[in-house]
Amino acid sequence: MKFRFRHIAALIPMLSIIFGCAGKVPKANTSPAKKIEIPTIEIPSFRWDRSRFINLDASHFPDSVSFFLPVSDEEKLDIDNALLVDDVFGWVEECDFSHKSFGVPNGSNVVIIEDISASMGDYVHFTDRLIWGYISTLTDAGGEVSLVRFGNDHERSVDWIVPDSFLNLSPDSIPYPNARGSDLAGAIDEALDLVAERSSSPCAIVLFSDGDFDADELPYTIIERANRYGVSINILMHGKNPKGALARLADKTGGVYLVQPAGGFSPIMVSAIIARSFHISYYPRHTDEDGLLHRISLAFPGGKRFFDEFRAPGKAPRIEIEKPSLFYEEILTLPDELLKTTVIPFDSAGNSELLPEAQAIIEAYIDGLSSLADSVEFTVKIAGYACNLGPTGINIRLSKQRAQVVRDYIEPLTDDNISIEIAWFGEMYPLNENLDETDRRANRRVEIEINLEFAR
Repeated sequence: MKFRFRHIAALIPMLSIIFGCAGKVPKANTSPAKKIEIPTIEIPSFRWDRSRFINLDASHFPDSVSFFLPVSDEEKLDIDNALLVDDVFGWVEECDFSHKSFGVPNGSNVVIIEDISASMGDYVHFTDRLIWGYISTLTDAGGEVSLVRFGNDHERSVDWIVPDSFLNLSPDSIPYPNARGSDLAGAIDEALDLVAERSSSPCAIVLFSDGDFDADELPYTIIERANRYGVSINILMHGKNPKGALARLADKTGGVYLVQPAGGFSPIMVSAIIARSFHISYYPRHTDEDGLLHRISLAFPGGKRFFDEFRAPGKAPRIEIEKPSLFYEEILTLPDELLKTTVIPFDSAGNSELLPEAQAIIEAYIDGLSSLADSVEFTVKIAGYACNLGPTGINIRLSKQRAQVVRDYIEPLTDDNISIEIAWFGEMYPLNENLDETDRRANRRVEIEINLEFAR
């Protein structure tokens, strides 16, 4: 494979630290390092990992490894000059990679297709909230949205409407077709009819489903119509569905085909996937199927970096190392208040203002952040939630406002080594069942968590 020599300079600092050398056991690292003592914390599965990789697939190792990488519009990332490095126990290799780009232009009109057939079961309720949450991310972008639901029949459930007005609708107030059946082809055709009504401006289709066509049953007219209108059909699959006709439909129209990640979809994840994402395949250089851990780092010009890891097939051999691979000259212990999720209460339904109690909790949290050294770079993740009183769309907007209020309070009081990310989930993921006012009060909240990594 062709080695890109222009990146050698970028690898020198890393090589000097790790002393990696392909084909032999690496020497121990004797450079002093800091260690952060942090216990294992159970992160809820719906939390999108800060590394950003989705569905890392090493099943084709050693021939290739692939993953999805959603990125925000604000991140002006030059993927053609990015550097992918695979670190396998000190064997540090720059790896060739290929990518396919996806993205719906900002301000596009979006048709949502929702599968409510019987096979979806209780997941229909979750998908409703997921769709409303996704639409909440489109409110400032311009464009319109519409909804097609299908079971035994398909229905144009919501005609073209601006996202803000869509959020005023309750999922349960919109008719559901008979669930016993699956008119998937009819629903896609109906979505294309809606696209035809907005053919003078960019459009996209987003399908949430757990079903598929048989390989030979995908109507060719669907692909032909989509290509004629210049619309991508993006397909988000519930369950572990093998790639079939829908994957081909997404590929032929320039859309994303993605099976639900192990941790589940979230509104922010869906928004990022559809707005701008890359499907990346890289080709490992260290290809022995020896069970070793591969740490992947994808670095972009300007310093942005994403990372993940996987273990190659096979049983890892015993490796003898003369000295400890790393020793710690200084131990950095996190304050207790940073080791757990910090909950900011919002006692009243509809309230997005910080109460004095909430301000005191935030200020104590900021004191903990201030105790960390400036050399430690980390991200504070802020997530907003609501109880189940009121329309779903209103709750989603309310949870976003709560997250923004907490962010706006924290941001002016933190240093440059701290970045802040927000997400909002409405009434999704309650702490309890909303059975009474005590339950609902606990669910009206913002959660703050910290992710750490060292500055190199």
